[in-house]
Amino acid sequence: MHLLSSDWRARLFRQVDSLLDAEEWDEDDKPVVSGSSLTFIRMLIFLKARRPGLGATNDGNLVASWTTGSNRLTIVCKPDDSVRWVVSTQTDVGCETAAGQTTILRLPVVLQPYNPQQWFSDEG
Repeated sequence: MHLLSSDWRARLFRQVDSLLDAEEWDEDDKPVVSGSSLTFIRMLIFLKARRPGLGATNDGNLVASWTTGSNRLTIVCKPDDSVRWVVSTQTDVGCETAAGQTTILRLPVVLQPYNPQQWFSDEG
């Protein structure tokens, strides 16, 4: 977390606290698994990504999402640096969607055709 500013971390932790609010939690959902949390933090540091929207799957994986205009990227963080991703983006011929599974180290490569900096950089 040393690469993330204290303000950035504080805001992220508030998002996580809100996500895990016991009053909002469905009793059938599993708690977030530690391997998913580790992948999530490692991914943010590796990508130097701006803070995403957060969610969780019912089987305990964190979900990160970014939106820029009508372009959307959603990443499910799984243990062992594994991620599932879904992109929806507008092109000159209409809406294009794609999905896949990879590791956080390969994310920049597989997302390259979709201009991933639109989601990760502060400039959008």
